Amino acid sequence: MVIRVEQGKGQKDRYVMLSPKLLEILRDYWKVRRPKEWLFPGDRADQPITRSAVIAGPRAMAGGSSRRASRRQYFHVVFRLPEPIAATAYQNKALVYSLLFRATAETMRTIAADPKHLGAEIGFFAVLHTWGQNLLHHPHLHCVVTGGGLSADGDRWVACKPGFFLPVRVLSSLFRRFFLEHLEKAFDAGQLKFFSEARGRSTATLPL
Repeated sequence: MVIRVEQGKGQKDRYVMLSPKLLEILRDYWKVRRPKEWLFPGDRADQPITRSAVIAGPRAMAGGSSRRASRRQYFHVVFRLPEPIAATAYQNKALVYSLLFRATAETMRTIAADPKHLGAEIGFFAVLHTWGQNLLHHPHLHCVVTGGGLSADGDRWVACKPGFFLPVRVLSSLFRRFFLEHLEKAFDAGQLKFFSEARGRSTATLPL
């Protein structure tokens, strides 16, 4: 599901993908709260919740864990779709964007869990950007990833090498495989829609 955020980053309207889990949480919240004006009201019902209030909640619940996490390394990893796939995504936004999130998560978790690379369960969050700085359609994910993770038994922290997260070529290769597998399954299931000149290319191989 995609929701529209008015006056978001840069005072521009933004569109945000919601995972099935987040959508379930949002539905439960709506059933209980039934907000009148703002989806997340602040201290006053006619005012939205502030950024500082959003940040304060998790910090209080974490009981200091946020301070411990802040001492770790963090890495910025970007996964992008090439032009042929971007054209397909433009006509199948919700589906292809969800596949982008899924393939990205599977890629990083799989490689990070491999003892040859890290052997740990990492933490990360991802933000979808659908346009580039030149205002052309350019779907890509910006991921902020912990520089390490929990061991398989959950008893210790496994840190990656200073200044090095995971090998880029290995990430790229596995991401390409995961994404194309999901895209081909969606195509075989008839879930992809094509219009105009893209219809004639719908059976062609779309390289990453």
